[in-house]
Amino acid sequence: MLKLVSKAALAFATVSAEDPGLGFSLTQTGLNEAKNEITPILFANLKNLTLPEIDFDGGYLKNMVVNIPQPDVSTINLNLLQATNGGELTATGIKATMEGDFKFKEVITVTGGIDIIIKKLNIDFEMDFSE
Repeated sequence: MLKLVSKAALAFATVSAEDPGLGFSLTQTGLNEAKNEITPILFANLKNLTLPEIDFDGGYLKNMVVNIPQPDVSTINLNLLQATNGGELTATGIKATMEGDFKFKEVITVTGGIDIIIKKLNIDFEMDFSE
């Protein structure tokens, strides 16, 4: 992590002689090297995600908790997108689990728990910073 922080610190520069502030520059090569440090941080925050209750005619889904364990780093790609001044995270073959409670009433009322296992989840997340 210290290696990543030191590389990032070297990338700071002043933006303009007239406006105060700092700029940050990151190359694709630097991002590829940082992937090994970033991946555990990202997926550490994808554990025990609580979803809000979903109510519908005749029932609900509640107490929904999603867990996405960290996949092998080789299945994850981080890319910089120059046209939109953004970045993209793609990942393939990720596994996930979801647990929760449900209630459904049509003629009779059925309640219980659900336990869903997702064996192949693909993620494509893009964040742009253009004006």
